[in-house]
Amino acid sequence: MRFSVAILLLVSILTSPVRGAFQAAGGTFTLTIATPQDTVSTGSEIQLMIKLTNDTNHDIAFIDTDQYCDYSPEVRSSSGQSAPETEKKRKLRCVNPVAGKAIFIKLKPGEHHEVLIFVSDLFDMTRPDKYTVEVTREIPKELGQGRVKSNTIAITVTE
Repeated sequence: MRFSVAILLLVSILTSPVRGAFQAAGGTFTLTIATPQDTVSTGSEIQLMIKLTNDTNHDIAFIDTDQYCDYSPEVRSSSGQSAPETEKKRKLRCVNPVAGKAIFIKLKPGEHHEVLIFVSDLFDMTRPDKYTVEVTREIPKELGQGRVKSNTIAITVTE
């Protein structure tokens, strides 16, 4: 409990100059996703590189806890249906983001932070199809709240 309070206090202190600047600056960050392979064989791991870029004219700060909670992927089949969730995704609990791992990230204007996730760990993409993938991330309260959505990419799964 004390650790959680200390982390929140640290973020509050370090982002206090950012809060006022955000109101005038407009946008906060962009998310760009890419995959090393647009076409994979059924059963392959599907990697997704997520790049968060500071688009403001000032430093921004946030906390990363778990890449599978911080970034929310959405996967759809060619028919527009959501891909089935894996057991790992169904068991994922993202309700208490301060418990456990907490990495403080501070980015200067134009800097970026990259994260690799395996989208196939969260969604069953074993059926041959052309899937679309996008990712969202919450904007921290200190930066104005809301959600930022990434670009959309296509990944083809073949037999």
